[in-house]
Amino acid sequence: MGSSKGKEDEGFVVGDFDDAERDVFGSVFVNEIACVGVSNCPSYCNCTNTAREYFSTNPKTGAARFDRSEKSNAVKTATEAEQYALHLAQQQCPRLCIHWLDKSQTKACETELQKAIDGLEMIDDTALRLEYMISAFTAENRLVERELRAAENRRARTRATTSTTQSWWK
Repeated sequence: MGSSKGKEDEGFVVGDFDDAERDVFGSVFVNEIACVGVSNCPSYCNCTNTAREYFSTNPKTGAARFDRSEKSNAVKTATEAEQYALHLAQQQCPRLCIHWLDKSQTKACETELQKAIDGLEMIDDTALRLEYMISAFTAENRLVERELRAAENRRARTRATTSTTQSWWK
């Protein structure tokens, strides 16, 4: 997860997690195998309605797909309202097939998904593999988030104790 190339913060390496590549909310992946399809999804929770500037329909599968074509770094440059719409679409998905992953995890999942779409692998095998990959990536991202929050809390406590100590000596 973390390597020794990052800076040390009280026993915790934070360098790898500062990269944009390691941003756990940096990209969105839609598991098109689990998606019931845009036409079968109720309109109140349809991601193509909730966040229509980010989701489109894949013509091969009829499922929703996160649109990366004109927005290369869409999640980072999104306004607060657009980010809210993305989170809402993810939370309201009836089949829970929209996932927040980092860019490398999204690329790995899309590679597996494309094998099934192109007919190179059986859909059932790919669906199981994707389910496992997404579960593992989600668990890893939760650990990263927790470690980042803990490091930030340690920095805040250190700043608070430093400012208190300095004011006491004055």
